[in-house]
Amino acid sequence: MQKRLPELVELERLLNFGQLDSVSYRKLDILQYKEIAVPVYAIDIGRAVKGKPHLPWYRGKVGLFARENQLLEKGLERITQVSPFTIAIDCHSGLGLVDRIWFPYAYRRGPMKDVAQMVALKLLWESSYPNHRYIFEPQSNHYCTNSDLWDYFYKKYGRGRNRLLPLTLEMGSWSWVKKRPLQLFQFEGMFNPMVPHRLQRTLRRHLPLMDFLCHATQSYQNRYPDEREQSSLKQMAHSLWHQRD
Repeated sequence: MQKRLPELVELERLLNFGQLDSVSYRKLDILQYKEIAVPVYAIDIGRAVKGKPHLPWYRGKVGLFARENQLLEKGLERITQVSPFTIAIDCHSGLGLVDRIWFPYAYRRGPMKDVAQMVALKLLWESSYPNHRYIFEPQSNHYCTNSDLWDYFYKKYGRGRNRLLPLTLEMGSWSWVKKRPLQLFQFEGMFNPMVPHRLQRTLRRHLPLMDFLCHATQSYQNRYPDEREQSSLKQMAHSLWHQRD
């Protein structure tokens, strides 16, 4: 059995045993680890919202990483140093009825450097699971944000010799609220399936995606596009997502 990194074991312990304060937990659940103002600032929105610590969109203190983000960065740093190809997926609830798979960038609307690899991954997924219910797209198609942690990690660890492709599974939480409207009176109920059988069903529904990503990572050399393919895949990405840029 492969040994797990101590940083990720500690991160899992923090999340499982509730050793985060209520503000940290709220931001973890809603805003995909935007605990700090990392140095990636949005260039396609006119104004950044800073707010106060008790607000869920609070950006935090510049340069001060929360404990869970320190552990996540250490784990990613160690993995990307030894692994030639890494896919990271951040799973959390979001607004809407549809499940989405997002990828960088969040701070700008222009394409990421590895957009050809993202298109190749999308095409492989759709050919393997043609009846899936996910929408595969850049986060900036919906909105741009300051201090997105995965933008920061991708720029720092994903553009060298070893590749990092960060994904975000944005699970549409309105479908859970639609089936049980009383959840709106609980903070956790706004973004989580509260009924046990519905939680289990939600977790089971995404198992094929997780299995696919594991196999795609293990066999990345067989599907990594060459220079000729990258050119056509970049054109496809432009027609899919970046025509207005």
